[in-house]
Formats: sequence, C-alpha cells, structure tokens
Amino acid sequence: MSLTVAIIKSHAILQGKANAIMQHVRPNFEIRAIASGTFEPAMLEEFYAEHKGKPYCADLMGSVSGPIVVMALEADDAVAKWRKMLGATNPRMAMAGTIRALYGDKNGPMAWNAAHGSDSDESAARELKIVFPNVIDWKA
Repeated sequence: MSLTVAIIKSHAILQGKANAIMQHVRPNFEIRAIASGTFEPAMLEEFYAEHKGKPYCADLMGSVSGPIVVMALEADDAVAKWRKMLGATNPRMAMAGTIRALYGDKNGPMAWNAAHGSDSDESAARELKIVFPNVIDWKA
C-alpha cells in the first residue's frame, strides 16, 4: 500500500463538483486523512515551490487559492492509480470518463482541471508533510 495527495481544486468546489469527485475516490482508496479549508499563503508557496517562475505558476496557484478539499489517499500504487483516474493535466485532452474530463473547466486555464495528484512517490511524501504536518510518519 502507498499514499498520494489528492486535492479537489477551488473552482470545482465552487461549482458544486466535490461530491461527484468524491464518488470516484471512496470505492478506490482508503482516505487516511482529509481536510477542507484554504491554503495559507506560505503553505501554498511551499507546495508549488518547484513551479515558481514558470509561466503557468500563477494559474496553478490560483486554482487552489480558494476553498479546497485535501486528502491523503491509500491504495496499491496510489500515485499511479490516482493519476490514471485524474486523466491528462489539460481537461480538453483528458480521456472520457476521467475526473479531469468530467469536472475540469475546459474553457479555463489548464490548471483549472478539478483536482491535483502527486506526480511521484517522492512528491507525495513531500506534499503529505506540507498539507498534514502534524502526522510524523507519512511515507508515500
């Protein structure tokens, strides 16, 4: 079993899509931790530090600047499993039936793709420590 970070992004929350996205999560993963709220600015900067200075960074940070739901998901090969369920980063390119194809904003910036997923076990471990800092033993 391994862990990944999943975030339901702000625009998906504001458009009432969170429950529909959760219907994809519940039968496929054990939710080890869940929280809702907003990113503190310093936490947001740390979470997306590797993207600082890139042309898409402002859109990426904007996609989680409002209300979010963040989860630690557990399953066999959790990172790959969640990313397959998410689909391509760009909702316009995501395969039919994936979360990003179903719930992403096809007319907005690519980062408004409904949900985030860690891109590797190493990223998952780093992200878990940022979003759930009070849990000491996170291992992706």
